[in-house]
Amino acid sequence: MQLSESVYNKLAMQAAKALVEKDVPLNETLDKLAAEHDMNVEQLKRLCEATNNVTFNEAFAARGKQGSDDRLVEFKVASASEILSSRVGNEKTASVRPRIAPDFDPAWESRPLVTRAPLEKVAHVGDPFADAPTKPASPLAMRAAYEHLRVEKIAEARRLADAANGVAACFRGMYEQDKFASFEKEAMTLHGALANEVLDHVRHTLDLPEVTRDFSKTAGLVVLNDKTQAHTLLKIAVQARGRLMVIHEALKQAGAL
Repeated sequence: MQLSESVYNKLAMQAAKALVEKDVPLNETLDKLAAEHDMNVEQLKRLCEATNNVTFNEAFAARGKQGSDDRLVEFKVASASEILSSRVGNEKTASVRPRIAPDFDPAWESRPLVTRAPLEKVAHVGDPFADAPTKPASPLAMRAAYEHLRVEKIAEARRLADAANGVAACFRGMYEQDKFASFEKEAMTLHGALANEVLDHVRHTLDLPEVTRDFSKTAGLVVLNDKTQAHTLLKIAVQARGRLMVIHEALKQAGAL
């Protein structure tokens, strides 16, 4: 079933309000909404992306309505891969078909989305099965694992791009660009070299020249206020970049790159 942009936005707003007003996790709400609308994998991914953007705006606005000077917004982002993984786990327990339509082949939803063998070397990122006995993975399980990582890679790349664009938007005004130099130093102090990609993106968007950064000069800098919208978006972008690095390494170890 085809869904319009307005439908995605409406559903995203429902999930955002459920989180902000009732503290209902995004994944929980989106799982139900996706089932109600018989969404396929690509539609679920698109809904998650729209929901993360809407939720940030809603949460940021809610902080302002509360009269808070602290606008730092943190929430667990919606993840299509986590929703799918949860459904696969429920399928094993309840012995029922998942409610989401496969985009690739019938084995997609009836096979585990994670296989231990090719991912052993990245278990340090919090893999709950790190100490479990390993056994050779079947071709179908391997394919499902590759697809799981590919979907997550796309989602994190979009999350990184959206957050980086948001940082750039904070400094797009004629008088705001003067503040970017100070922000850039604060970013280097807080996040080090991980912030490089985001800062380069912002400079390109603002038509600023490229620079060679000397992180040693900012090592002792004290950041007076890191609870701005720009800093919050930067943190999201840096987290996405870090996750992308882990996914890239996992795909490399699994032979998908």
